[in-house]
Amino acid sequence: MTPDAHLLSHALQLIQQSLHDCLPDDPILLWQLDPVRNKLKFFSEPIFQTLGLNVPLLFQNGEYLDRTVLEDDHAALRDALDKMKMQRHTGVFFRIRDNDGCLRWLIMLGMPAPETPFSYIGVIGRCTRMLRRVMGEQHGIPPESMDWLSSPAMLVSFSSWKIIHANRSARELCGQNENTPLEDIFAISEDLKIAIYESLTFSHRWQGILRVRKPGGSPLPCSVMMRPLSQDGHHCLWIRLTPLLTVDPAISEAREETPLPALSAASGERDLLRLILRDPQILPAAEGIILSRIFPEENRVSVTCEGAMFTNSMQHADFPYVGSIAENIVRFGLNSLTVDETSRSIRPIDWALFIPQGVRSYYAEPWFEQNGIRLVLIFCSPRGGAFSDVRGASLRKLVDAFARRLHELDAGQMP
Repeated sequence: MTPDAHLLSHALQLIQQSLHDCLPDDPILLWQLDPVRNKLKFFSEPIFQTLGLNVPLLFQNGEYLDRTVLEDDHAALRDALDKMKMQRHTGVFFRIRDNDGCLRWLIMLGMPAPETPFSYIGVIGRCTRMLRRVMGEQHGIPPESMDWLSSPAMLVSFSSWKIIHANRSARELCGQNENTPLEDIFAISEDLKIAIYESLTFSHRWQGILRVRKPGGSPLPCSVMMRPLSQDGHHCLWIRLTPLLTVDPAISEAREETPLPALSAASGERDLLRLILRDPQILPAAEGIILSRIFPEENRVSVTCEGAMFTNSMQHADFPYVGSIAENIVRFGLNSLTVDETSRSIRPIDWALFIPQGVRSYYAEPWFEQNGIRLVLIFCSPRGGAFSDVRGASLRKLVDAFARRLHELDAGQMP
């Protein structure tokens, strides 16, 4: 079970309940946004072939949005994108021109992902079939559509507590099929059953930890979410399961000690960056390193790049603080930030700096003083996912030592 699959379960559930009649005819694209890392992911091919529309570029590239979307709708769509970054519910209708130059209406809806902090999910689709659905009869969820979900899910009769339908993941997890009593799967006491009924009646949902009785194996604790659902005139329960997998004790939470190179030997800012980049004991995957000096009060970050991978040798180049890595770190209280694929990002600095420099993944760790964030040290790679196994705040001592030596160098350069 991956976080993406967990979010997909939630998002598909919402789509099935409200947009099912649209799906057979017009594509509805499901996407997930991580506003902390500004990472955008689509769960299907994110292109409307009949329209010639590259949907990710609407999020990522302002020039593409200006070219594609009707000018009268620019402000509304940009306002919706800003709301998404701030994790606020949003919905917007907008028009584009297709390959033949004809106007087409699209709708985009977004909301914070249920029970998943700092994640955002949404859909984007063509509107014609959707409007027909709004004017037509509302239907429930076809049980076979549950098989779209990669996470375990089942439909259960509210009165008999027997399974009506379970998707493949649920059958593999529980070893049971239709008409199986729910009590044969979960260890549920009568008191807990009453509490679940009360929660479903008054709060329209119940969530908690239950143990799944796996056939021939030990009980597996799962996070279980139940919601009432009307299905073809019958009262049912929609149940989603998330196995709570234990963490392998062999995996260290973080590297306790990061070897420190002889930073005192550095004679300048670039020399200091080279010493860190060339030390194989720090982050071997790094093929470039960036120092970002932070000036939030001036809405400015000053960037210096070092490493053969960069297309140009940038030094003290200014970029806006708003939309930067530093702003993300401060807004969400992060110790570090890892981006596995910059091409999925909607962060402005990624498209202004990292992508043009050939950076596909990076690991960033900040340094704070009493007045707030003052620098971010960023390890870069031309390969995607190069730092996916790096634990947060693993380079804290190194960054502290770097900041101290940088301060000494800056002071020595002052008149």
